[in-house]
Amino acid sequence: MKVYDRIAETLEFPGFFGNNLDALWDCLIGFIDPRVQIEMKGVTSLPDDLRDYTMEMANVFMEATNERADMEFTLVD
Repeated sequence: MKVYDRIAETLEFPGFFGNNLDALWDCLIGFIDPRVQIEMKGVTSLPDDLRDYTMEMANVFMEATNERADMEFTLVD
């Protein structure tokens, strides 16, 4: 998925990032710089199938912020 490529590039994930939700979690917890702010926009305007998967992805970001006090995540529409 191109969205994973964009996330990996923006957050400077390692080259072995696996382009899936489990790998996203691993990299958010262990491989990004401290004090990061992540904002996801436009989810409600996506088609249903993409919106559902994007919300799963958003949940991973939200759970990671619960684990890391130095990370902020905002879901904006």
